Amino acid sequence: MTIRILMMISIMGIMLSACNLNKKANEKTIYIGAETKPCSAGVMQKECLQVKWTEDQKEWEFFYDDIEGFPYVKGYEYELIISEENVENPPADASSVKYKLIKEVSKKKVSNAQ
Repeated sequence: MTIRILMMISIMGIMLSACNLNKKANEKTIYIGAETKPCSAGVMQKECLQVKWTEDQKEWEFFYDDIEGFPYVKGYEYELIISEENVENPPADASSVKYKLIKEVSKKKVSNAQ
């Protein structure tokens, strides 16, 4: 009887650990630049955030989407932990990925930002 209980507890622990690992797989660290840049999002022009997907990436890229819960302030560079979630059946003019702020790791004032 004791062996069965220990086995059940072990199996439940493994299952819970797997769920937690799956959640972490959707998380990533990104870097947001101190300036926005004009970009073309479909038929309209807008101001896009500048993003680096790794710390050693040389050039900034346009980030066309929003990050839920992230209050961007021009003149600051950010290191963020975000989650990515696929959106099923998004509208034709919307992204198929939803981004959400998990943690603001750092926020640094950049003096030469425009």
